[in-house]
This record gives sequence, structure tokens and C-alpha cells, in this order.
Amino acid sequence: MKLPHAQRSGPSGDVAERLVLLADADDNNALYETAALEMLGYDVVRVRDGGTAVALVMTGLFDLVMMELRMPLLNGADATRAIRRFEASARRIPTPIVALTASVMPHEQVHCTEAGMDDVLPKPFTLPDLRRTVDRWQGTQAVCRCRTLSAKACSPGMT
Repeated sequence: MKLPHAQRSGPSGDVAERLVLLADADDNNALYETAALEMLGYDVVRVRDGGTAVALVMTGLFDLVMMELRMPLLNGADATRAIRRFEASARRIPTPIVALTASVMPHEQVHCTEAGMDDVLPKPFTLPDLRRTVDRWQGTQAVCRCRTLSAKACSPGMT
């Protein structure tokens, strides 16, 4: 799979159903976040701005989006709003979006929720923090995709 303006990394192609879009403009943070997600067995596609994140989510390939709030061109909250508008107009099942933010202020968490984000993971985070967060959302897209197929086409192997 070739994705424009994105960097893809991961353990192997055999976990393609566990594909995470990481949107973070900071190279150092993204390096840590990518390594941590890979340690949990995820393939990661990293982008540096919200506009590219919106375009890639529209492909329907991602099981989870990890979105930094502060990015150039289009910030994480505005990117999430655009994604949610697209999903609603296309009648798509929403992709889980987790905010990545250094701010743990209550108003920031409300801001994330109001934008349509499903969860917030404060930075810096530990590997157990990340595991708990992704475990909360793991498989939600696969289950939802399966529900959109006919019962005959839906099998336990489709995760």
C-alpha cells in the first residue's frame, strides 16, 4: 500500500488489520509514539498535519487514529470535525480517534470531546497507558465493518 505524504512503519504486513494513523507534527514525539505502537503490534502510518490525516481517514483503511491537537495547516480538533462530517455524509461507521495532548486541563478534554474525539491520551504516556487506550478501541472498526456486511459474508476471521 502506497500512501502519499505519509511514512508507514510496522512489524509486518500480517497485521494490516491493525493499522493506526498517527498524526503528529513533532518528529521526536512521533518517533516515540510509533515505536510504542509497534511494540503493541500495530502498523503505523504517520502524517505531520491534520489535512493529510483527514484525506487518509477518508480511505477507510485505518482502525484507529491517534491525533495530536496542535499541528500545522489543520489542527487535530478541526481535522476530527472534518473527519466526522465526512463519515456522517458518507454514512460510514466512525473511526475511533484518540487525542494526543500534553494538556490535561479539563477544558482541553471537553474541547476534544466536542470535536468528536473518542478518547484522550495525555502526553507523556507510558507503554501501559497506551496499551489501555488502544485496547479500549481495538477491534471496534473490524466489528463495525463486519456488521455492515451480510451475515453470510461476515465470518469470525474478518477482524
